[in-house]
Order: sequence, then C-alpha cells, then structure tokens
Amino acid sequence: MTNPLPPSELENDQWMVASVDAPASIVIRAWLEDLSIGRASFVASQIEEFNRSSHHRVLWTRAAHPEISVMALAAWAVPTGTKESPTAHLLHVGWVKTKTDQVGELNKQTRGAALAVGEFADRVLGSIASELQWVGEESPTPFAAELHKAMNLRRLAVLDYLQVELDRKTDASMDQDSPDLALASHPPNPANHDWWDQALEKSYEHSSDCPDLSQLRKPEEIRLGYQSSPAYEKNRWYKVVMPDSKETIGVAILASAGDEGSELVYMALFPEHRKKGLGVGLMRAIVDEVIEATSSQKTRLILAVDRCNDAARKLYNAFKLKPVWNEAFHLKRFDDFSTRSR
Repeated sequence: MTNPLPPSELENDQWMVASVDAPASIVIRAWLEDLSIGRASFVASQIEEFNRSSHHRVLWTRAAHPEISVMALAAWAVPTGTKESPTAHLLHVGWVKTKTDQVGELNKQTRGAALAVGEFADRVLGSIASELQWVGEESPTPFAAELHKAMNLRRLAVLDYLQVELDRKTDASMDQDSPDLALASHPPNPANHDWWDQALEKSYEHSSDCPDLSQLRKPEEIRLGYQSSPAYEKNRWYKVVMPDSKETIGVAILASAGDEGSELVYMALFPEHRKKGLGVGLMRAIVDEVIEATSSQKTRLILAVDRCNDAARKLYNAFKLKPVWNEAFHLKRFDDFSTRSR
C-alpha cells in the first residue's frame, strides 16, 4: 500500500497516486481552505478521532502530476481488520492550493485527478473494506463532486443535525402526554450479537431514516458500523422496554459528543409499536439518560435525522431540537450485496 500505483489510464496517463505520511499542519490548513470553518473543524476532529481508534487508521493519499505544481490530497479512515470494522470512510479530498489564482487552472484538472484517486480507492480500499462511506456537505466541493462520479458513490440521504441544550432542573421531565418507557442497558458482546443483529434488522423495517441502507448492509454490518465508531460506548446501548410488562419494543444507542454532551446515534421502535404515541415517551427516557450521564448542571443532546423523515422531525421539534448543520450521506459497496446470504 505504500508504493505508488500504476498511472491512471482513465483520464490522464500521467497522474500518479500514492499513500504518504501525514502532512504537516500548514499543508492540512491549505487543504481545508475550500470548506466552511465549521466543516473544516469537523474534518480535523474526525482525523484526530480515527487516529485514536482501535478499529481504523487514517490513510493519506496524494495525487500528483509532473506538469502541475499543486497536488491533491485525500484522507481515508480504513479498517484495521475487516471483521471488526467493514467500513472505510472518506474524510476529505481536495487540492492543496498555495495561491488563489490557481483555482481556475485546477478546476480544469479536477476530473483527471479525481479519476486517479477513485481508481486508487477501488483497488486498495476495495481489498480491505466492504464499503466506503462519505458524509459531507450537501453541496460538495468540485473535487468531491468529481470523485463521487468517478467512484459511483450513491447518495442515500441528506441528514439534518439537530441539538437542544438540556438543564437538569427544567428539562428532565418535559410536559408531554405519552406513556413512560424505560431504557434497559444491554451492552453488545459476543453472546448477544445475534440478538442485536436481529433487533437492528427488525428496527430498520419500513424505516423512514435512510430507508435504502438496510438493502445495502447485512444486520451484522449495521451493528459493526456503530461499534467501530470512535465515539462507541458499549454501556449506552439499550433495549427500549415497557416498564410494566418489561416487553422490549425497540432499541436506542447513545454516545458521548465530547465535552459538549451526548449524541443520539440511533433509536427506533419495532414496526408493531409505531404510530401508537410511544415516541414521546422514548424521547423523554433519552433526555433523562443524557442528563444523568453528565455531572454538569447543563448538557446538550445532538442527533441526525433524515430530512425526509417528517414524523421524526415533528417529534424532535416537540422537544425543542433546532437545526445546526446538514450533511449528505453517501455509500459505495465494494461487493455485490444482493448475492450474499442474509
């Protein structure tokens, strides 16, 4: 993986792509300058998180051309073991510009560089991962847009990120008319992986959140995807239960959002328990969990919701979650999911 690949023949036979050591901070700043401040900060934090991850490592690749003085860089989070983490992530791709007047000339070269980078990803990442995931700005940079086309990345959803500030005194028991639900801790381990796989598969049935995702991943891969996240906290995986009968009616997964609070990674009721007014009780239980998870007087809950999921958006609006940013979620399978046994 450390040797340059053969020249790309798709667009320009002189583009060379190779893996390289992590660049200097000044190079990274130039590489991120096409992004908004918020997005650039997010990419930088992702790189740090994946560098600390036991499931992934950050792979840097450079695309260079002998007649062009500017190089393109891509950062990927690649699995350290396909069994534990089958997903590779594109963190960012773009030019490392040193002069503003280079923009026009670079735009002419973007397609050739993107094709070469895409060929690298298909050859190398495809040998160590089941899929490639990219979550980025709804309107991607020109380089990212060309790479999407070159790699045939499929857009599955636009995700709106919402957040609410929670106060221990006032927000722990929001005034909502709905049956109470409880969260029962159920940390994943080898003995209950089958249960989690079946529960996640069931929770995805007729889901309005990224509905095509269940057709592209096996249940085990869905679980492994959550577990391989740098923010994974096994003790915050829950069964959603009815307090009286103890019947399990759904699942919820939370994680730390750094010093700023908690993220609701995933929640869902099983199909037979939907449209019964139970969502409010579930959100109330989640709010209580988030408040109890911190020793601070105030904290924050953040989550992502499919822009097309009107029912979930209405629920979150009732709990005063407000939009803060949005991202487009893309996926590419490196194998043929339809031919694999489920």
